[in-house]
Amino acid sequence: MSVNDNSIHIKNLFRETIDESSVDVLVYKTQDEPKAEQMATLSEHSMEIYINDVLTMKLTCTPQYLAELTAGRLLTERMISSAEDIREIYICEYGKRAKVFLSREAKSRGKDGFVTQIPSCCTDNRVLTDEFLLDGEIKPLAPAKWTPDQIYNYAGYYDEDSRFHKSVKSTHCAYLFKDNKCLFKAKDIGRHNALDKVIGYALINGVNLGECALLSSGRIPLDMIRKVIAAGVPVFMTTKTATKEAAIMADHYNVALFGKVEKDRFMVYRKGVKV
Repeated sequence: MSVNDNSIHIKNLFRETIDESSVDVLVYKTQDEPKAEQMATLSEHSMEIYINDVLTMKLTCTPQYLAELTAGRLLTERMISSAEDIREIYICEYGKRAKVFLSREAKSRGKDGFVTQIPSCCTDNRVLTDEFLLDGEIKPLAPAKWTPDQIYNYAGYYDEDSRFHKSVKSTHCAYLFKDNKCLFKAKDIGRHNALDKVIGYALINGVNLGECALLSSGRIPLDMIRKVIAAGVPVFMTTKTATKEAAIMADHYNVALFGKVEKDRFMVYRKGVKV
């Protein structure tokens, strides 16, 4: 998918905070007395997304880059196909409500347009209605070209910039790369949210996702690879591993999928990737 027209109007009244809070813990180690410490931790933030004044999603996330999260989630859930589908994104002053105004109307697929609540992601994220879902199948992407040096370079960004991730041990990170440079990074309580934030950044800022690569700190099941395919990103990396089903889907849609990505090693899931 090519996105080059930055046509989204953003009205963000929410003052974002640096989310590095801490809690008191008592640490036990064998042969030692318990020791009181403070441990860095995340805070959960709730937000509702309204599309054309219809309550469509409920998200649990960290309170940063909420406009990017909203735009990215709409793209990866296939409720929009490009930035041109969105006229405006409004974030309220408390960050609890996002209003999205599309350039098209809902389709009203079921009774009152609502479906049973569907859990999504590794947090309490839910999709409440399918009336904005796009029709049609996604076509396989054009195969990506890459070099080992590129992958090592991308892994270096994560290794050098994951202090908070390593100290908290409960956050996920995602990175957006283009032309061997990191354009944007985000962290969140859920790996799906972090991925949507960097995808949303590209959408809002007119970055061609078809020329990008993504890196995630979390494992890659089917729902994660579906997001990458829906966004049209041809290169996807994780510091962890992918499931068999995710690897098969990546191969079918020509997504170059990399696992256990580090500064000095990585593995490729796809067969026949052009090097």
